[in-house]
Amino acid sequence: MHGARRVDRWADRPELAGDANGDGVVNFTDYQIFQRQDRTTNPQSDFNHDGVVDFADYQLLYNNLNKTLADTVPTDYGSIALQAGVKYDLRLEYFQDAGIATVKLGWVTPAQTRELIPTDALFPMLTAPAPDPVPIVPTSTPPPPKPTPKPRPTIIIKPAPLPPPRPIFCAQPVKKQSAPVCKIVSLPPVVPVKNVAPKVKAHH
Repeated sequence: MHGARRVDRWADRPELAGDANGDGVVNFTDYQIFQRQDRTTNPQSDFNHDGVVDFADYQLLYNNLNKTLADTVPTDYGSIALQAGVKYDLRLEYFQDAGIATVKLGWVTPAQTRELIPTDALFPMLTAPAPDPVPIVPTSTPPPPKPTPKPRPTIIIKPAPLPPPRPIFCAQPVKKQSAPVCKIVSLPPVVPVKNVAPKVKAHH
């Protein structure tokens, strides 16, 4: 039937204890993560959720070593009668709550065992699916126009004036200069010169 749901289980699947990085398989990478987080409270390696990473978590990891989600978690089934040569619309939806997203789609018939659907058996959709209807809310009056925002005033911050440069004093050693030595020389006394009239001899 067109649009009928064959599998509807929109819930978390059981987790794989020991899968620290959430890639769907327990391997040596998960053991390395456990080693780094041993004796801590990191929930990534706390597989039994008791609040501490210890030997009990290691035991869960060891018991599930090399196991995958496909081997440990239940597989959901849905039945449909198909006709050879007829194309059918298939829609697969899933969600991932944590870890790396993985999903596989397979089929099984009375004549063959379960296997993944090969890519050559899948075709692109001829027509796009109809979108979900969007509810239209009637309005009696158009909404009021949004008010034009007022321009914000431009604030100009002037830089404060720099203080005047302070004089820089450099102290340099000054060589001491000795005072000049003045010699006192004794001079002979100055004899004043008298104006003497020349002597004139009388002639008789």
